[in-house]
Amino acid sequence: MDAISFARRQTFGEAHFGNVDLGDHRRNARLVQLADRLIQHPGGTLPDKCENPADLKALYRLMNTAAATHEAILKPSRERTFDLIRAYSGTMLFIHDTTELDYTGLLSVEGLGQIGNGGGRGYECHNTLAVAAETGETLGLAGQILFKRRKVPRGEKRSQARDCPDRESRLWKRGSEALPAAPVDKKWVEVADRGADVTEFLDHLAAAGKLYVVRSKQNRKMEAEIDGKREEFKLHDFARALPEGGRRTVPVAARPGKPARTATVSISWSPLTIIPPRQKRGEERGVPLQVWVIYVQELDPPKGVEPLEWILLTNDAVRNFADACQRIDWYSTRWTIEVYQPEYASSARLYQLTA
Repeated sequence: MDAISFARRQTFGEAHFGNVDLGDHRRNARLVQLADRLIQHPGGTLPDKCENPADLKALYRLMNTAAATHEAILKPSRERTFDLIRAYSGTMLFIHDTTELDYTGLLSVEGLGQIGNGGGRGYECHNTLAVAAETGETLGLAGQILFKRRKVPRGEKRSQARDCPDRESRLWKRGSEALPAAPVDKKWVEVADRGADVTEFLDHLAAAGKLYVVRSKQNRKMEAEIDGKREEFKLHDFARALPEGGRRTVPVAARPGKPARTATVSISWSPLTIIPPRQKRGEERGVPLQVWVIYVQELDPPKGVEPLEWILLTNDAVRNFADACQRIDWYSTRWTIEVYQPEYASSARLYQLTA
């Protein structure tokens, strides 16, 4: 029986937390039972999930144990995920994104940071999901960082903010650093939306020899070869002016008030060089980055619907239309983290009681 088939025969608690070590076998068993209960009732309050007062008291007692840390609880789930990753022979996508864990109403929980516009309390939760590129199956949580926003000192200069070691924008790099390098016989690709379009993150991936597909947000300076000469452009302007290289359809996930649909798009691509900013922004080498840009533009959107437009950056060479389509498919898989299932956030949910 392979690892994936075996994992499917276990309960959620057994699969994700069966190997947990909280210093006592009774605590370990209680966590497995708790995880199975939470997955059956992902919504509502803890008393809703544990109707028996004795079960609720046992839950609180477990979460008040010093050994029940976020790291200890998350470790067996991540190990399970990487067992499945190693058993998979195809391309593995590591999808990064950050969401908010809102505990504004839990006044008894200490140590929370600001969320939203500053009026809420909770954590920024940076998740990394492992998704099989060929099947679209989510294998599990590959990483999770709970981040508390710092209080910005009055009068702090931009340069001071850039050099701050606990900047929120550094979550992308930290999320990647938590992932091991791909084995020589495997292809792993990190995928992220526009929030990850920071030089520090792209430079880290390049320096670590990691492949990526990141949607561009910054209309940054870049160079490209035109008629044998190197010329300087703005990235988005350059991408939108590229000649069409082919057409296809792409799925567009549902949004609030907008149903899922299929869009017909034109596709263009080109190699280019990203010019490093004059002033370093965080921990970066300050060297040019060799990448490919892929431009995706919807041709005939429904009336009243903003046309789809993706400007994607990748360091996995795009030599032809098929390569471009593959990179687009990898990015399209990013929607899985938008519908991030409650069970994958179990460790974060439990941790709110131990904070």
